[in-house]
Amino acid sequence: MNYTVTEKECLAVFHSLQHFKSIIFNSKIQIHTDHSNLLFLNSSKLQRVQRWRLLIEEFSPEFLFIKGCNNVAADFLSRVYLLIKEEEKNKSLSIIRKFHNQLIHPGSKRLFNTLKNMFPFITRQTVEDFTSKCKICSTNKRDNTRYGLLSGEVIKDKPWNIISLDIIGPLDLLEEKKLYLLHIIDNTTRYSELKQLKNITSNEVCKLFEENWLLKFPKPTKVLTDNGLQFTSKKFNDLLSSYDITHLRTLVYNPRGNSIIERSHSEGLNCLRCSNEPNITKAIAKVNDAHNSLYHTALKCTPMQLAFDKCKFNPDVIEDISLLLNDATNQQITKNENYLSQINKSRKNTSFEGRLVFVKNRDIGKLLPRYLGPFRVIEDCPRYNCVTVNYKGQPIRYSYRDIKPLKKEESIVPKPHVN
Repeated sequence: MNYTVTEKECLAVFHSLQHFKSIIFNSKIQIHTDHSNLLFLNSSKLQRVQRWRLLIEEFSPEFLFIKGCNNVAADFLSRVYLLIKEEEKNKSLSIIRKFHNQLIHPGSKRLFNTLKNMFPFITRQTVEDFTSKCKICSTNKRDNTRYGLLSGEVIKDKPWNIISLDIIGPLDLLEEKKLYLLHIIDNTTRYSELKQLKNITSNEVCKLFEENWLLKFPKPTKVLTDNGLQFTSKKFNDLLSSYDITHLRTLVYNPRGNSIIERSHSEGLNCLRCSNEPNITKAIAKVNDAHNSLYHTALKCTPMQLAFDKCKFNPDVIEDISLLLNDATNQQITKNENYLSQINKSRKNTSFEGRLVFVKNRDIGKLLPRYLGPFRVIEDCPRYNCVTVNYKGQPIRYSYRDIKPLKKEESIVPKPHVN
């Protein structure tokens, strides 16, 4: 409608009076308006306005001016278009839900590109909002976002103070059906011991640990392990208590929490694969010797040099252990800072306090849901990249890698009912 504002206002008054004529005719009528030009219709030079003015005078109304900020009733009634918008939104959601279920839960981009030509009124944001609330998608699809900034620091400690333990296996060999190895490593010098286990009971683990480390090397103050039954048993913890050693454990299903020994596992297994020694006991001993005698790029020397001041292949040269340790620490700090500055560029820093998150499903099965939940986060620890979740009434800690936040805090789209 190519009318001026005054024409539109005047036409609105005329149609309103005509609509309610049977009710208000011959009554005293007051018209409140925030358009002051309606008070001076007699002086208007517009022919349309003059014709409408003559028709309006049949009702003898009184025009009263009010400020726009006080004309709230008219402003509210003039926004009826919101109801139409809500209807369109409901129609869009109905179409999106139908195709999302029919096409077996595609991602938002693929679903939008499928629908945009058939239904141009559906927006990309509406599709993204819908798929982000779908519980089936949330529990069955991976989230490749890396949450939390890494802030690990190189621990400046003396040799032999902190050691790590882990079990390698089962390994498939021709001679043995199942082979398990006990791996012990000093976190400062990287000096390690690799011993074959007869079985993986806590008694056998405690025996080898005591004979091959506690009785041979300086007593550690802390021992870091995972949550294997051998390390959480009363037998193992009693052994540590008898030596006055503090037991540290990583988060559940978080091998990176004991990264030094896990990295050493990888190198040791590579050596075992490449070894041509037919006797497995000798092969394990050679692998362990190779690990302790090889130059370590993070230390800038060999573990044996840092632990015993001597090089295996040149025993006449006596090293200054304090100088080696200082160089090794500085080298690790530099590498760590460079690594963190690079890796944190692709990570998302966010807070999970009080939010709903899904947690990884650890049950074995390729067709089982990847995630369970959602569950409420009761504590967020960004320094250690972990959260405490209220998992079915129990507080359980999870690494950021094992959770997936609910992107929209509104209600989750339920699974459609099938008759």
